Amino acid sequence: MTHVGPAGPPVWASVTGAALGVVVDLVARLRRGRPLHPQGLVLRGRVVRDGTGHTERSGAAWVDEPGESDVVVRLSRGGGLPRWFPDVAGLAWRADDGDVLLSSPLGRAPVLRLVPFLRRRHGRTSYSSLLPYESDAGPVMLLAEPLVGRALPTGREALADALAAEPLVLRLSWARTDSPWRAFGRLEARVDREVRRADPGAPAPDTTLRLDPLRTPPGLRTYPWVEALRRPAYGAARRHPVAPDGARDAPADRPDRPDRAPARASGPAPTAARTEPDRRAT
Repeated sequence: MTHVGPAGPPVWASVTGAALGVVVDLVARLRRGRPLHPQGLVLRGRVVRDGTGHTERSGAAWVDEPGESDVVVRLSRGGGLPRWFPDVAGLAWRADDGDVLLSSPLGRAPVLRLVPFLRRRHGRTSYSSLLPYESDAGPVMLLAEPLVGRALPTGREALADALAAEPLVLRLSWARTDSPWRAFGRLEARVDREVRRADPGAPAPDTTLRLDPLRTPPGLRTYPWVEALRRPAYGAARRHPVAPDGARDAPADRPDRPDRAPARASGPAPTAARTEPDRRAT
């Protein structure tokens, strides 16, 4: 999956990656669980790729060629900070042909698209790959942004109800690190409405599924320096267990659902998430 050149990653990337691995391991020990994106909501999704339709192609088959695939989507908060406090918003999905992990950037413009930034809620947030992929034609950044922005609840239970009623639809675009964004498809994600109606007291669905940023879609590869930055941190995260249904909202984090008791640790997971956890990824 990854493309490693003969020279290998630069020293600065290896040293920085090792330091990040130590930090992530410490956070996991203190938290006693998933250190990165611990709070999440899993959704059913579908990615529809229309193809680039532009003179310039990305150089990656997954971006340039049309296609459709069912995916498992996860919305999350990167640091697991309290709901009332901004956090790095995460959007990730798993398909048969690869995983995509995006986080909220400072902006869409060059340089800004490389910098993570704290956001209050999903629904009006864009998500960027932050670091470029490698393709046959050069670096490729990915972006997902809502087709129609709307204020979604911050609480996990209320967010699940909102996305059961109306899906989250995002435009998918690609760019070089310094070029304009070019749309190539869309992602539609929702919570299963019938599941929420059938058991309204069930906890909002999360999953133990671990997504792997090094499991890239066809035609997209990981630069050696990016792999050197990421591998130690994700390796440290994999050494720690994940709760069966992810991190829970504390009752104080769910003022919009005061009548609901704390979620049960053994609550049912959605059909899309009933997948044996991939212990090789995070």
